Amino acid sequence: MSAWINENPSYLEHLIPEYQGNPLVEALNPPPADIGESFRMLALRPTYHPEELELPTSTRLLLPKRLESFMFPSVQHAEIHQRIYSQVIGGYCQRNPVNPNGRQQKSEDAEFNAAFYPDDVSRKHRPAEISILTGESGMGTSSLIRAIMASMGKQVIRHSNYLGETLNEDQILYLMRKVPFQGGVAALSNSLVNHTDSLLLTSSYDKRFNKVSARKLDYTAGLRYIINNHNVGAIIIDDCQNLRTTKSYRWTELTDFTLNLHQEFGVPIILVGDKHTAEGLGNDRSIARSSVVHELQRPVGPGDISWSAFCKFVWKYQWLQKPKPLTDEIVKTLFSCTQGITGSMITLFISAQIEAILSGTEMVDAKLIEKIYRDQLHRFPTQKVVKPDMLRSIMLLK
Repeated sequence: MSAWINENPSYLEHLIPEYQGNPLVEALNPPPADIGESFRMLALRPTYHPEELELPTSTRLLLPKRLESFMFPSVQHAEIHQRIYSQVIGGYCQRNPVNPNGRQQKSEDAEFNAAFYPDDVSRKHRPAEISILTGESGMGTSSLIRAIMASMGKQVIRHSNYLGETLNEDQILYLMRKVPFQGGVAALSNSLVNHTDSLLLTSSYDKRFNKVSARKLDYTAGLRYIINNHNVGAIIIDDCQNLRTTKSYRWTELTDFTLNLHQEFGVPIILVGDKHTAEGLGNDRSIARSSVVHELQRPVGPGDISWSAFCKFVWKYQWLQKPKPLTDEIVKTLFSCTQGITGSMITLFISAQIEAILSGTEMVDAKLIEKIYRDQLHRFPTQKVVKPDMLRSIMLLK
């Protein structure tokens, strides 16, 4: 059994009447009851065992990299979690495979070729919501959306029996692909198709789409078949900022593609990118009217409670034999070197631990953090980071 496939779903009756009797909703994990539960659902801790501190140096050098899969939820993460959960569940409201309307909708796409000549009049979809999740590079937007979707259940759910009745349905909770650096909607659509085959452990869709011309209409219609035939809960398009490195008309292609999925198929759309993504997509009034923007805000300073909590939690995961306690000086230094970008902080902390192991000092302090930043990280900036000395000068000027 594949780790991402739920072969034996259990069904929990929903508290809201319009979702009751819908196996696509009842097979999902219930929403978080409060912010605390949302924290627990989203948190991702690295594996850590105290006895690992006694391992040989060459082995311990490999362990700090575990922090790359680390996620410490904040209040804004929990709020976005609740909103995205509601969006995906809402998209399933009118898509119930066991009621007459749901079966009629499925029958419209019973044959693959029929999907390429859709009857606009017969569609009864209510347009779903579009979410735009943005944040500066390194703030973990992609990790957050993956954690949110994982909290809802496995990516593929295979229904076989619902309330004593046979129900042969596949449910893909979400399809998530990155915008390719080269190519536009056609390449993105092809990636979504290939991903569908990977999730379902088949090769049928790739073969079928290879027979189809690369016109945008064909790709959109083909995706309509996949969405309906496999009860796709959401389409997630990641790294939308990649379109800025290609031809300018790619933005228009993406907005047209997004609006087609939104208006015609009733499937929620989640666009993920850097802080310029919302600006680029917001130029289209149709997108702006139908979308909700969620922006991950970085801490405003080293005294921000979210930053100090993040540092305190991360600091626990040290594979050093003489770890120092976390101090205000260290918290301030970490912030001045990374400007509150959580991904940069993790990279810096990993590098500092590796240096501490290699040098034999077996401890990380503020001086080592500044040294690692100067010697290793600021030469290849991924952010516009203010250097520690420059930050002090700015504070004095104020």
